[in-house]
Amino acid sequence: MTTLNQILLLTVAIFIVCCNSESSDKENTNAFKSVNQDSIKKSSDCFCFDGIGSKSSDLPIINFEFANGKKIVVCGFVDKEMEGVTVSEFNVFDCLTGKSLTEYDATQVCRLVENNDTLQISEYKYLPILKNHEWELIKISEQFITTKENEIVVSKLKPKVESFQIDKTTAENFLMTLEKGKGIGENWEKEIGFLEALSIMGNNKAWNILKKYESFTGQETDGAIAETWKDAIATVEWIKMNK
Repeated sequence: MTTLNQILLLTVAIFIVCCNSESSDKENTNAFKSVNQDSIKKSSDCFCFDGIGSKSSDLPIINFEFANGKKIVVCGFVDKEMEGVTVSEFNVFDCLTGKSLTEYDATQVCRLVENNDTLQISEYKYLPILKNHEWELIKISEQFITTKENEIVVSKLKPKVESFQIDKTTAENFLMTLEKGKGIGENWEKEIGFLEALSIMGNNKAWNILKKYESFTGQETDGAIAETWKDAIATVEWIKMNK
């Protein structure tokens, strides 16, 4: 065999090997894509969607599947230092459509409980009702997400105030310490919070002071004070209107 023939045979052999290698690589690539697509389709969970406190790539706080196969996810911020599943600034999404079923902002503290094929959302609020006006989390409302036939059903948020006590003497002594026209003191947060707690309990004197806090103190509110005051009024009004 001449040297020229040997070179031609070697070239053909190399070409055949390269073609087989490229074909094998393409087959392996297609097989890998197919496995990934199948695994996604078979996944029983879903990710979050864009909303309050979450992005579409986030992992949910809770993946919840109802008995009828409908699925929802809770996405947002969870406080790992508090008991139970305590969350704020979060959405509940329909896993199939991505629709937001309900949402709570960063000022709202909630606890999630799964019970009897239902997700219960209980909203809590800090009120200074303990000794020396220390703060305590008090349940003020609740909402339920469940199913009926083949649909997801979301109840309205309704007041459900946890029972708490402030004795009459403590209430009267507190109200007596408030002086009209004295301005807003450094303990304004506890002052507004205690007025809110008494108003929720039905104390009309406290409620009248809270509603007219600026005129009572003789000072306009702004910033955090204004936000806290307006939120307190809104909470009491909402509870009174929806009893």
